[in-house]
Amino acid sequence: MMATRQLGTILCGVDLEDPSESAVHLARALQARLGMRLILLHVLDGSDAGARAELAAQAEDFDADVDVRVETGPPTEAIARVAGEEGADLIVIGSRNGRRHTIRCGLARELQTATPVPVLVVPPSTRRPTGARLGLGLRAQAQ
Repeated sequence: MMATRQLGTILCGVDLEDPSESAVHLARALQARLGMRLILLHVLDGSDAGARAELAAQAEDFDADVDVRVETGPPTEAIARVAGEEGADLIVIGSRNGRRHTIRCGLARELQTATPVPVLVVPPSTRRPTGARLGLGLRAQAQ
């Protein structure tokens, strides 16, 4: 069996309290489309032994290898640290709706000053992104 060459690393910050899991689904679609390594990262304020098991269960649903990390501490510092340790090429994080349907993501602003890695902010959604939509955008860029 021939090993798949991975072209980079996506670090996806996971909020286990987000029922839509929009960031995870978009990161997974990017991983599948671009052949990149995917790391799911959940940052805890304290200790929660169930978080690693919950992330591992999510990762088992994917048809490719997905690494799982659970860290503790302030989210900005933990995400920036793991991005550096893992050589991440892209950080994917979710956001929440604020007043008047604006997107709130203070974490993205903080990450801009903490790491040089680009941050993709995924708005909350009730539908999962499809590879078809991603594929259209990527084909358009290639032409």
